[in-house]
Amino acid sequence: MPRIRLPLKRLHLELTSHCNFSCSYCPDGIMNRHRGFMDLDLARRTIDEVADDGIAEWIFCHLMGEPLLHPHLAEVVGHARHRGLQVCVTTNGSLLSPEIAGALSEQGLSRLVISLQHPQSEEFKNKEGRKGSYADYVVSVAGAAREILRNTGRTILHLSILTTPFRKVLFPENGVNTHSSTKELRREVAFWLNQILGEADPKHLHRFRTWGWTIHPISPRFLIEAKPAGDWAGPFRGNGETVPAKFGSCHGLTEQMGVLWNGSIVFCCADYEGKTSTSKIGEVRLLEFLRSRGAEEVADGFRRMRVVHPHCQTCRGGKTLATSVGHQLGSIVYFKLIRRLIDHEKRYDFS
Repeated sequence: MPRIRLPLKRLHLELTSHCNFSCSYCPDGIMNRHRGFMDLDLARRTIDEVADDGIAEWIFCHLMGEPLLHPHLAEVVGHARHRGLQVCVTTNGSLLSPEIAGALSEQGLSRLVISLQHPQSEEFKNKEGRKGSYADYVVSVAGAAREILRNTGRTILHLSILTTPFRKVLFPENGVNTHSSTKELRREVAFWLNQILGEADPKHLHRFRTWGWTIHPISPRFLIEAKPAGDWAGPFRGNGETVPAKFGSCHGLTEQMGVLWNGSIVFCCADYEGKTSTSKIGEVRLLEFLRSRGAEEVADGFRRMRVVHPHCQTCRGGKTLATSVGHQLGSIVYFKLIRRLIDHEKRYDFS
């Protein structure tokens, strides 16, 4: 059986499972796992293992939760950069300020992703967990963005906007409200360009459409991404009964893996309940986990488009036979074709 090839592209480090938002496309509202904050020493130990054993190239400070809630985020970023790893922080932007953005950049942050995933002000006003007005949010995000671009560091600013061209098909029940037309999307891109740069150059706007996945460089350190929304919690909503997948693909353990706030090691960033965890940091090394027979069987299965683990079979399955088959086929198209065509990891790389 072939071994898992290292380094992986990234390890998702969940500094906290708490979030100050509750977005409709996210499983935060149905997650039953105990919530908490990762101890700083545990974060450092995990990062050290990643660096010492060549586990991954990037540390992504996000799995579930809002990383800016963690009181030692800047220290974690600094430690990872000191160990020679690239670091990405993904945030909903609500807690950003120019001061926080500057502090993260000074610690060597490689990329700051701001998810502008509920852009309409009326929807923002009704969002669970949010504080302040939409106008306050815009001021904070735009100010932080300008600080990143003004800073002499190498931090990439990355704005991410979700689209839903098939809203009624993909989210028939949970009311996800993102941009469903190219006109809406381009209006949103123009709005943020105006807020951050003072003007929206029309040459950038025509690159964005809801039919596809766009990662467009506005400048060498400023990217805007528009991508279709996905409901990765869909198979687990309601009573959880699904038609399990037998075939399909995933990048868990082939490109990425995760460590939850309590040290539990999981196969991928979508395992929000920690169902694939069999051990924790401190009980085994990450390298030992990846060299275990169970992990290698899962990774080898995905290479051969076979789904091995029961949790993965549920994740790739569906409520009906038709949706299960659709998800399985869709996963192969996405992971084996679309991601390779986009090759978005290289487009993020600035080293």
